[in-house]
Amino acid sequence: MKILNLCTNHLDRPMGYNFKSLHLSWKVEDAQGCTDKHTKVVVSEDDAFENIVYESQEYVRYGMPYMDIDISLKPETRYYWKVTVEDDASVASASTWFETGKENNWQGQWIGVKTQTVSMPEIYRYFNAEKKVKSARLYAYGLGLYEAYINDEKIGDEYLSPGYHSYDLMMEYQTFDATDLIRAGENKLSFILGDGWYKGRFVFEGGFENIYGDERCVIAELHIKYEDGTTQVIATDEQFKAKETVIKSNSIYDGEVIDETAPLEELTLKTVDMSYELLQPRLNPPIRAVEKIEAVSLINSEKGELIIDFGQIITGWVTFDLPEQGEYFVKLQYGEVLQDGCFYNDNLRTAKQEFVYVGSGAKKNIRPHFTLYGFRYVKVEGLDSVDITNFRALRIMSDIKTTGKLITSNEKINKLIENSVRSQKCNFLDVPTDCPQRDERMGWTGDICVFATTACSNMDCSAFIHHYMVNMRKEQELLNGSIPFFVPYPKIKPFDGINPFLVTNGASTWGDAASVVPWELYAHNKDIKMLREHYKTMKAWGEYVAKRVAEHTNHFLWQNDMQLGDWLALDNGNINNPIGATDTNFIASAYFYLTAMNCYKAAKKLGYIDEKNRWGDIAANVKEAFIEEYLDESGKIKENETQTAYAVIVAFGLYRENMLPTIREKFKEMLSNYDNHLSTGFVGTRYLCDALSICGLNELAYTLLLNEDYPSWLREVNMGATTIWERWNSLEDDGHISGTGMNSLNHYAYGCVVGWMYEYMCG
Repeated sequence: MKILNLCTNHLDRPMGYNFKSLHLSWKVEDAQGCTDKHTKVVVSEDDAFENIVYESQEYVRYGMPYMDIDISLKPETRYYWKVTVEDDASVASASTWFETGKENNWQGQWIGVKTQTVSMPEIYRYFNAEKKVKSARLYAYGLGLYEAYINDEKIGDEYLSPGYHSYDLMMEYQTFDATDLIRAGENKLSFILGDGWYKGRFVFEGGFENIYGDERCVIAELHIKYEDGTTQVIATDEQFKAKETVIKSNSIYDGEVIDETAPLEELTLKTVDMSYELLQPRLNPPIRAVEKIEAVSLINSEKGELIIDFGQIITGWVTFDLPEQGEYFVKLQYGEVLQDGCFYNDNLRTAKQEFVYVGSGAKKNIRPHFTLYGFRYVKVEGLDSVDITNFRALRIMSDIKTTGKLITSNEKINKLIENSVRSQKCNFLDVPTDCPQRDERMGWTGDICVFATTACSNMDCSAFIHHYMVNMRKEQELLNGSIPFFVPYPKIKPFDGINPFLVTNGASTWGDAASVVPWELYAHNKDIKMLREHYKTMKAWGEYVAKRVAEHTNHFLWQNDMQLGDWLALDNGNINNPIGATDTNFIASAYFYLTAMNCYKAAKKLGYIDEKNRWGDIAANVKEAFIEEYLDESGKIKENETQTAYAVIVAFGLYRENMLPTIREKFKEMLSNYDNHLSTGFVGTRYLCDALSICGLNELAYTLLLNEDYPSWLREVNMGATTIWERWNSLEDDGHISGTGMNSLNHYAYGCVVGWMYEYMCG
């Protein structure tokens, strides 16, 4: 027997995180019996386990590979823990650790530069370390983005810190181990600042600047512990200096410009008037370069373009080497697809996705710092020839583990599964985004609502989604229980002609992420403390919808608000209209039932008896009203019969048992009307195959899965897709893109069919 994969709060050896609760988990392999005889967890302040601070009882037939413990933790302390499991033999795991952050009494000051130059600033200070260093920790938070250095060497392996969260509601500082970077004598501590989501251009339709603030700034403390027991703290203050860097501009959408030939001016440092109250230890998993991808070919297009093909769509950037010579001017442009063998990026809308490097000629490796790209193809300008072995793509994403894997006897299905996983990797970058390439990349709630089951089956998303849900709860508190279309929710001041998504909230499916995502997460990780925390969000959303419903003549159906319905469905007769034919009130009312049921199940698990009974009553009333309103006595939907409508009532259980024979036949008819092809959008696709399996129509579910002509999942595979498309017809049969207004080749929503594969195909 082996005990592996020890995690604290679903993270491997987290340092400086928010540990207000502790969930310790592990994995047992090669056990002899079906369950354990005894299980015990021990926590200590030293790796020899001499200073034990927690020791569980020895649980008999415990049977679970996790344990929630309550323990009072000290700041700036590393705790070690291990688990012992007895089967036929008693086996102890290797120890692991977690480390707490600093006390929330900041000595450091917020500092920045007096003039907001185009060039990104470096803020730095020299200090002396005259004794032998035992340990050193950097606690830091920079806006909009930052990289920290000691002696011009980057601290840690994270990128795009501090990540993307609701900056106006919380500020999650990072903790880095800097022990090995400090040398005897003089040292330099420095920070390079970028714009990022905080200050740079962001949000669709051209975007907005300075959404959260208009100044780049940083707060930090370097805590050094010496072998002799003394300590030293280097805190950001007026002793720091500032100067320009070679990073002349950066943008999440547009890319980055580095010019090593321009003079670097000294800048005037200043303290920045900003609150300390929002600073807190982080929750988000680190953003790292998790994979290196080699180029597969160099394309010389008919237009004379040099285009590098990396063989798959990636989120991240390209790093490259240049030999020593005279000055360089190199420009990279990133795109998802070629058109007629030539470079193409019109579907990116206003996002430039460029990287410009002006070099002084010294041999070096070059990379961007404060941007990211969604791409497969990179057009190179400024070089007479390109050696693709000098160019490598790095996949940048939140560092979360892949936990599920499916391999079938059908290679095309395997490719579809890979594409779904790849789209998840590409869009799980601090928040679950809709796409990583065009001028959007926002945390749309509807997308993760329909993809949550698949996401949690593919990967251990616990810490990642927990972070997202904490952001959601904070945004929800400002909206009196409602949920915005995306989290974080940029607060754009309304003006004439503003996109309604930026100033409205509270739509079904998108808002129902508040109940669907936490319940799906609990179904996979069984973290009762996490469910308890997110139940507040679930309940508040359910109460919001209940209030909206109460204002309508039918007090149990949601029929009095504008809805998005079955987004991007094909059944409304107008491919340019994104809202499908299924009655949007039908979908909204069905989701109200689903939310009530999720609240009921969560309250039951949490032991909230009164709330369980209340949500059970609400769900029962909604179900009865729904059946009365939308179904006839046989189970036939009275109006707007669609594949999505039947999929929803079956998957949600919104019918009486005696109705199932009619529902089965009508469901089959809806598919037959489309020659046994799907016509569904976001909502219907999520539940289509599930509902067919529930009905005993597995053959039809497999028919849909295995279709290879339009519209189908495998058509994309046959056309060379390496990720999931936003639209069923993102590319036409001739390979031309079907439109540029809203057309991404890397949207994970329709990859939700993999969730059905786990739950029904595999059982």
